[in-house]
Amino acid sequence: MSSKRVVTIGIGGASCSGKTTLAKWLLKILPNSTLFYQDDFFKLQNDLPIDPITKYVDWDCPDAINFPLFLSTLKNLHQVGKLPTTFVSNEVNNIYKDIERDELDELVKRLSLRINEVLSASVGSDDKNIEWYFVLVDGFLLYYDPEIIKELDVKFFIKADREIIKERRKERTSYITVEGYFEDPPDYFDKIVWPNYIKFHKNLSLNEQSSDLIDGEKNELVVIEDMVVFDSNHDGIFGANLENAVETVIRFIEKKW
Repeated sequence: MSSKRVVTIGIGGASCSGKTTLAKWLLKILPNSTLFYQDDFFKLQNDLPIDPITKYVDWDCPDAINFPLFLSTLKNLHQVGKLPTTFVSNEVNNIYKDIERDELDELVKRLSLRINEVLSASVGSDDKNIEWYFVLVDGFLLYYDPEIIKELDVKFFIKADREIIKERRKERTSYITVEGYFEDPPDYFDKIVWPNYIKFHKNLSLNEQSSDLIDGEKNELVVIEDMVVFDSNHDGIFGANLENAVETVIRFIEKKW
């Protein structure tokens, strides 16, 4: 009889910070891996909150997400390692600009070999039929709910400067939703996206150094000690980030098992 081990990997950060890019490249490297989007748990548009100042539908706040359903699905994933065949993702149909470099393809081959060697070595003499599964959890409010954080074995946070994220957001023409499409109003980033990012991460410390705070007072901090933070301001550092991410997963496996 085979034994199953599931590793959940959280990839959080602002909209357009580079979460999905990292997740999709890790999907190429980690065996038996599943990409799970928080964006698939948006409420129906009629149930979304309305910003009291701009009167815009607010897709970028916690009340826009069905957190109970997201959490229950994540808990099940943490046990079984893959989504049920009946699960339908809308987010998978959104198109994102990818990073294309020949050296990344070579890096993927090397890291794939590395992770498979580690997984093979982790199998003891009494457990030869172990099956490893990896769940990549992509979310812009991934570290908002403490119960969600508890379900994440490995925790990544992607950072980028405000103006860079704003330009990336402009490159997206629309977002596929359950009911159709959503397009940003002209000032949606400045009035909704960025203020909400600051507001709902203001007490999160990205590591123990106060210089890495999103915003907020030290005595109110939520410190996630095993968080790994990546800078995604330019594509040139992506290869190093990807390798660091894989090595972090390996360290977790070696420590845990």
